[in-house]
Amino acid sequence: MAHGISIQARIDGEIKTAHFASAIKCPELKGAIKKVEKLQEESRAAGMRERMFQQRLEAVINSSEDVLAGRDPYATEEGFQKKLAESEAANAALTVEREKATAIGDKMNAAITEFFRTGFLGAGYPEEKLESLLCGIDLEGYWPLRDRCLAGSGMVDFTKRDSN
Repeated sequence: MAHGISIQARIDGEIKTAHFASAIKCPELKGAIKKVEKLQEESRAAGMRERMFQQRLEAVINSSEDVLAGRDPYATEEGFQKKLAESEAANAALTVEREKATAIGDKMNAAITEFFRTGFLGAGYPEEKLESLLCGIDLEGYWPLRDRCLAGSGMVDFTKRDSN
């Protein structure tokens, strides 16, 4: 096995130590890290757009509450239909933004998984061992592992995140 980062994880039901390549020994990890960082920026932007559309929907609902509930004595059928159409359009736009944010999140999770795969392969593990290694770690462990990977040494304990 190549030297790198030590990982404590629950592998095949037991707490074991595994090894993960460093970015110094496995330059492919730098590309994987850049991909995750790009997707993280896209995720932040998507989250901001989603919050903006959520606020827009809330503003439409708040401005039309009395009309839609029939409490506005000056409300007309035309006004009711207009407010209903505005709220449906705002809800549809929010749904589209949520779907986009979810898709970006899925891509980011896949990129983090690929980072883990690349690091284990770079440490010398065979392809057939990867599934059991990947089951012992969680996606939230990406950040401390990324930092150790770039530093070239260290240890990450995934057992402390384990809920069992």
